[in-house]
Amino acid sequence: MKQTADKGIWKFEGPEPGPCIVVLGGVHGNELTGIEVVKRLVERFESGELELVRGTLYLVLGNLEAITQGVRASAVDQDLNRMFTKSNLEGNPQDFYESRRAQELAPILREADICLDLHATNKPSDPFICIPSVNERKKEILRWFDCQNILIDPNFVTGGGQPAATDEFVEVNGGIGLCYETGWAQDTSKIESVFESVLEVLDQEGMTDVNLSKAMTNLRLSVPPEFNKDMFELVEAIRLTEAGWRFAQGCGQRSFEPFAIGDILGYVGDESYRAQYDGVLMFPKIKEHQKISYPVCYLARKTS
Repeated sequence: MKQTADKGIWKFEGPEPGPCIVVLGGVHGNELTGIEVVKRLVERFESGELELVRGTLYLVLGNLEAITQGVRASAVDQDLNRMFTKSNLEGNPQDFYESRRAQELAPILREADICLDLHATNKPSDPFICIPSVNERKKEILRWFDCQNILIDPNFVTGGGQPAATDEFVEVNGGIGLCYETGWAQDTSKIESVFESVLEVLDQEGMTDVNLSKAMTNLRLSVPPEFNKDMFELVEAIRLTEAGWRFAQGCGQRSFEPFAIGDILGYVGDESYRAQYDGVLMFPKIKEHQKISYPVCYLARKTS
């Protein structure tokens, strides 16, 4: 098995041709589970405990500067997971780390047949998956992740109408990209289950044998034979204006927080913001991550 490592990127190549899978953690430096899963995978493959039998595997730590500092991004108003836009990737990078790092990672993501980007949320949340769209092929991969909810974004609402996140960039380049939100950013209790889910995907794609882990048997037995996850579609973003924003009492505490048509979700200045349909609130931003013209939260509707 060939191996190279540089700038938080480890590349393993099996002796036989096969798919290219990228496992990415730490796109936001304070999201600990993904970082630890990538480090554990590197350790197991480097030690020979796990072996790649075919294809190419990239194990990547995304935002190295933020990981070193233990913060979400190198600057409060930057986000590596919004840097995979056509405008940022063409020409010279902008004068901040996330822009440069996106240009370093883009060639790997273009190569990916599957990208598993491991994230977490800055407010409490049960685990869920973000993916541009779902089909039968993708369901074969999604089934291995221990969550009930899937959030699709076919219209690139999070990117302001254009591909901007890792999963979207991989998809427009012909691969399958997903972001797995493992729960609250500081909660590391899911490391083992996320690690096992990643190994199951590698095994399913014929890239390695994961029977070394006795726990895998329990995971496989717990996965239902039929795909039965709940699907939600992003509809819109609520953006911060100069008038300001505050969530209504008891609102904005977590993702998948339900609301009904007519509910007051918050206030733009002194004006109430009422829901126009039944849905759920997604990605409510903590105060320090709110920025003028950028979303303070997103709204989604259940599709199935």
